[in-house]
Amino acid sequence: MLFCEPCRVKKNWTRSSGYPYIGFRASEKCEVCGKVGECHDIPAIRLVPKNEMTFEQKTVDKIMQQGYRQKAENLVVSRPNGQPWPDMTVEIQSSFARRDGEIDWFDTFELRVALREQIQNAEARRKHVL
Repeated sequence: MLFCEPCRVKKNWTRSSGYPYIGFRASEKCEVCGKVGECHDIPAIRLVPKNEMTFEQKTVDKIMQQGYRQKAENLVVSRPNGQPWPDMTVEIQSSFARRDGEIDWFDTFELRVALREQIQNAEARRKHVL
């Protein structure tokens, strides 16, 4: 769900645990008020406090977390030539996003993707300069 900061505050919704590095987009339309600007991008189910979730919502959240855990654990960093980069893969695998003291696998996946992109872009720029 996309929503602006004023709507987040009004609704008392949380930010991504990796804010402002993940879970935030520029030039998007808020799904609450319709204004275009910087918006939080968080799955709607994550806006419901855990203690208020129905059985179905808890089940969906659990399945989503399991899926993103697998995606996060299988993420690989590649060198500019396309070969796997084991040292950097291990480095991003040590990064976790936590929410309420627990690993949040959705945000962990998003964080690791952002880290991978930064590492790969920095290496491409370094190779270009040399």
